[in-house]
Amino acid sequence: MSNAQLLNSDPALVVKDVAGMMEELSKQLAPPEGGLLRGEVLSTFSEGRGVHLRDAGQATVEVRVDQPLKAERGDFVEIPGSPELVAEAAPVGLRVVWRGGAAQNRGVSERFRQRRLNVESCAARLPFATPRINGHLRSGGRVRVVTEPRSKAWEEVAEAARQYRWFKLDPRFCDDMRDPAAIAAALGSFLEEVSPRDVLLLAWGGAERADLDVFEDERVVRALASLTERCPTILAVGHSGDELMTNKVVTYPVDAAAGAVQLILRESGGGYDPAADDVEERTSAPPEAAPAPRRPGKSPAGVFLSLLLLAAAVYLGWWARGFFQPEEAQRHAGAAPISD
Repeated sequence: MSNAQLLNSDPALVVKDVAGMMEELSKQLAPPEGGLLRGEVLSTFSEGRGVHLRDAGQATVEVRVDQPLKAERGDFVEIPGSPELVAEAAPVGLRVVWRGGAAQNRGVSERFRQRRLNVESCAARLPFATPRINGHLRSGGRVRVVTEPRSKAWEEVAEAARQYRWFKLDPRFCDDMRDPAAIAAALGSFLEEVSPRDVLLLAWGGAERADLDVFEDERVVRALASLTERCPTILAVGHSGDELMTNKVVTYPVDAAAGAVQLILRESGGGYDPAADDVEERTSAPPEAAPAPRRPGKSPAGVFLSLLLLAAAVYLGWWARGFFQPEEAQRHAGAAPISD
């Protein structure tokens, strides 16, 4: 018997009252203590009528309010309301959305304030000039990567290593990129190995808004700041529109791993031809590619000189024509026309 036959033949397996089922499930969700939902703002949307909160349990909560909320990321708000189950068409499933009236903004949360102070302190200790990506990366440097295995971010970086022979990778994988201790440990493993010719890339392509909080953890920020003193660092964790505090302690904040690859290619020596790299590999030449020849452009002075030479050539041609003209022809040319 197929699944279709089973569902059609057994009415007991068919849910008839979906709305009733959702209402019953919503009653089983306990309201927060005191009837107030409290949390730190991650983002607002729908002109302030929607907000993503990070509650005390470190979970992300979506709240829809009747009156628009004026708040910035890191503000602590209180919202009276109740949970409501919402059905989603794609992907099919149920999710909890809190419904509330007017939210109260209590100002910047203490947790966010402390993290901001930590980032500013780490940024202030950085030297004025830190290492930047340059051509030395192609002649012995390595791209040190911290990311999640079997992720889109790793695939994009690995593809660049397959395409360019000089793009040498040294990865440190984190099985859980939501664990700040694991990320900090992976970053710390590079501290005694990196040199100014290397590049450190912290990349993740699957981060939700709440997950971005891990990259502002004090341990991650301190590890990144220590590496920025030793080599160029790139932070590529998606959501380019979100201004992460961690951007202050890295050399290059970009939106994704693909953007980081393009940045490395550009800053390490401009355009690069993969076909030339294949020839170089077959001939066992040094790995550093020669810079592409520059095509000279025409300056205004060069244009004027060209015009001057052209005018001189025209004048000399006219003069030579008159000089070599036969004497008889010159007399006929100078004779007056005969009238009838």
